[in-house]
Amino acid sequence: MASRPPLFALAALALVLGTGQAAAQGTPDTGGVRFPLRVGLPDTLLPIPRPAALDAAWAGVRRSPAQAAAAFDTATTALLQTSRAGWRHDRLLDRLYRRAAFADVIWPADEQVDRPRRNVFGLESDLVDMTLDGNIRLEMSTERFANLKCTSVQLQDPLSGCQPRFGAPRVDNVILLQARGVVGRRLYIDVDLDTERDFANNNTIRAYYQGLEDEVLQRVDVGTVRFAPPPSRFLTAGIPTNNFGISAAVEYGALSVGALAATQKGSVVAERTYRIGDQTVQDQERLARDLDYETGRFYWVVDPTVLPGYPAVDALTLADLAVPANVRPTEVRVYRYRAAAGNEGTNPNLGGITAIALNEAGTSRQQVGPLPWELLVQGRDFWLDPSGLWFVLTTKLDPNDFVAVSYITTDGTLVGTFPAADTPGRPDSLRLIVEPNRGPEAGSFRHALRNAYRVAGSDLNTASLKVAVVVNRSERPPEGIATWLGVFGL
Repeated sequence: MASRPPLFALAALALVLGTGQAAAQGTPDTGGVRFPLRVGLPDTLLPIPRPAALDAAWAGVRRSPAQAAAAFDTATTALLQTSRAGWRHDRLLDRLYRRAAFADVIWPADEQVDRPRRNVFGLESDLVDMTLDGNIRLEMSTERFANLKCTSVQLQDPLSGCQPRFGAPRVDNVILLQARGVVGRRLYIDVDLDTERDFANNNTIRAYYQGLEDEVLQRVDVGTVRFAPPPSRFLTAGIPTNNFGISAAVEYGALSVGALAATQKGSVVAERTYRIGDQTVQDQERLARDLDYETGRFYWVVDPTVLPGYPAVDALTLADLAVPANVRPTEVRVYRYRAAAGNEGTNPNLGGITAIALNEAGTSRQQVGPLPWELLVQGRDFWLDPSGLWFVLTTKLDPNDFVAVSYITTDGTLVGTFPAADTPGRPDSLRLIVEPNRGPEAGSFRHALRNAYRVAGSDLNTASLKVAVVVNRSERPPEGIATWLGVFGL
């Protein structure tokens, strides 16, 4: 470290310099001889320290004035753009919510324009122009069920009505709404909703974007859409309408492309064909799966396994089938036992014929009763085939009902006791042919006809009926057989 001169030397130097300067200022120049005095000072007398900021690592490279001006312009431009974006947002809020006081401060007088009318939402019509019409109706109801003829069993059932109380309220709503308008001159809204219409696909709920003539994207629909194919003689009918999904239309020069992805709602009849002659007939095609047979109505009187040629048995030609005399029935009576529901006040089987129903044809022995059986009337409750081997009920059985038969064969054999009225003290016997919830191991399982299918009603012309059996989507049977019915011997 450099040593500093003594303080008295500095004071003497200052006195000499000050005296010489004063003499020079106060005495005129007489042209005398001057003796200049030169004093040398060491460099380390008054050291000038370097600012610490210039040695910092973050100081970087010093910029020229031009660079500093360019950086200032860039920062000012970015700040101005941010401020303008905020002003535009504030102006939009002003137009939407009419913040007039704020607008008068921000915007000059020459930018203030006359605001158009406002709609029901309080928005200006040049931004959102929409009309609404409709009503909403709410309906609330409840019920109180009271049973005035309660039994001791029903008193324990909280749903029997023996302890009447009001149930939980039910709320229904009916909505009728029509809304049409435009948002921002490009987005259109079209709503026509009525919850009381018979078909939901009659309602229209959609929003679509409509582009300008010179834009590539012409239109986008969301909601209720319609497929509009180009004119063609191959597409004339069966075009689904009022579908729900999304569609788009694009035009690029002479090329037009449309796309649609939607779910079809409702049923559409693609084609109807009539044959006109002595009468007008409409041909119909119905596809029935093998498991769609008519259940709960068609039953065998006898065990079908005893018939000749089983299982290749045609139920419509049994009158000509050679059936043994001890098997073919000549007189048949049908009995039904109705399962009583827990909340019914009366037994539906009162006054029936008390009998035991048995079936020992299967691997497991079946027996029910004695129960009071209702005797069904032929021609009213059931129809018996002329062969006497099967019958059809006029109404479908309840899943919990039992059915039994009793008949007399051609040789006089009696199956069951063939009762026509109740005989107190002596239960009769019947053959059980229907028992709920039994599998193939039960003998009653084979009495149900599982080859009867519903085709049409009484207006069907049986001569015009054609039936085809399709296996694995094919009507062609194996080699040597004309039809699939031939595989079953029919």
